[in-house]
Amino acid sequence: MMDFHENEEIPKLKPDNLMQELLDLLVIESGITGHSFMMARVAMLICVLLAVECIFRIDGNDINNSLLAYGQSSMMLGTGMALGGAYFRKDSLSSNARRANEVRLANDPKQAEKINVCECWDEWQKQPDRYKGKAAFARDMLNKYESLESHRVIERWCKEWESVPS
Repeated sequence: MMDFHENEEIPKLKPDNLMQELLDLLVIESGITGHSFMMARVAMLICVLLAVECIFRIDGNDINNSLLAYGQSSMMLGTGMALGGAYFRKDSLSSNARRANEVRLANDPKQAEKINVCECWDEWQKQPDRYKGKAAFARDMLNKYESLESHRVIERWCKEWESVPS
């Protein structure tokens, strides 16, 4: 990116790498994706192009069109900032919800018992004669683990585990 220090003048000529600078606004190397994030990047690119248009019009003494380009550039800057903010708010909300769900599951005794039931299910798969079917397995697990309340839930877990390739 171009680096401007305090009291430096804006260059009078187009920098050699300006096109690359503009393309870098669209190229994603950070791994961040998503529609609102991409739209924010496009809005920022348009903002820069309109700012260049503003300067071009000032140099040509076309004050009316320069002000118009300046206004449009400012609008696109605001749009880009709003879209970028929307992306990060959405990401932050989903991350917070995911972490809250992980904490809730970690503190739920049924989740620990589900792991134990899965281990029992794995053993059953190795020794199929232990139970006649899922219903018998589920009844035995209800007797083994106090916090479990529904044989249907345990049978549903069995169905999930069956669908996972070994």
